[in-house]
Amino acid sequence: MTKTTTKREAFVAVLMGRQIVMGGAFGIGLAQENERGYYPQVGFGSFDTYEAASAKAQELNALLGLSADEAAMIVCSSMRKQNQEKRAAKEAK
Repeated sequence: MTKTTTKREAFVAVLMGRQIVMGGAFGIGLAQENERGYYPQVGFGSFDTYEAASAKAQELNALLGLSADEAAMIVCSSMRKQNQEKRAAKEAK
């Protein structure tokens, strides 16, 4: 029997790529635990402020049963993974 593990996910407020130059609209991203980066969630629309996007992300995380601390740990694990990969690539050169 194969054991399947599901990675935890958390929503996070993000700068929307192309909008940075055009006014800095914010959006929602979905980070997976110990996976680099995040997946943009355009279905939630855009927000004028980081605070508004962050409030929406917190609301979505609460629906997943995540506390603010748990969500932050998941997002940080994603950032850590990305940095580890960059560091490994640099050292391989």
